[in-house]
Amino acid sequence: MSFCESGSTWRMFLPALTVAFLLGANVGLAQEESTESVPAEVTSEMETEEATEEPAASSVLADVNTLWTCLAAFLVFFMQAGFALVEAGFTRAKSACNIIMKNLMDFSIGSLSFWLVGFGLMFGVSYSGYFGTNGFLFDADAEDAIIGGSFGWAFLIFQTVFAATAATIVSGAMAERTKFVSYLVYSIAITVIVYPIFLSLIHI
Repeated sequence: MSFCESGSTWRMFLPALTVAFLLGANVGLAQEESTESVPAEVTSEMETEEATEEPAASSVLADVNTLWTCLAAFLVFFMQAGFALVEAGFTRAKSACNIIMKNLMDFSIGSLSFWLVGFGLMFGVSYSGYFGTNGFLFDADAEDAIIGGSFGWAFLIFQTVFAATAATIVSGAMAERTKFVSYLVYSIAITVIVYPIFLSLIHI
């Protein structure tokens, strides 16, 4: 005999099913009433918390972008030390001090020159299509900054180390062939004119 054919067997489950159905309906009604009876203050607090979640997430993302950009800049900065050691190894012992000093000074002077003029030429508003016309003496905290906030400063550092590294790469070919002052003039020209304008053309 199958389960359906036994008339008394399935009928004994009817009371249990009825009780379960009524309990479920009562629980659903109680939940609806509790939702409707939530005070307006609690509802507004919940909406405020939901609204603050998105800015918090975007703030964390901005911090991660800034941290990653700084980390990449620091790694590129250490290329400066690598170039100094390589060039010192390729020159005569008497010129080692000179080449190390050149590597130090081209980064120092190149960084200042790029901050003063180069960054603006590279990322400023361009009317001719060749170079920027604003953003000189870059200040990320200014109202009219090209790139503002903490990421603006990180981006400046990132671009500065690349500009100084571009000047350092050529110093190996010029080792023991140029005077110290002439090399510093070349470093300023690279970081103020050549590198920013060339990258500005690519950027556009």
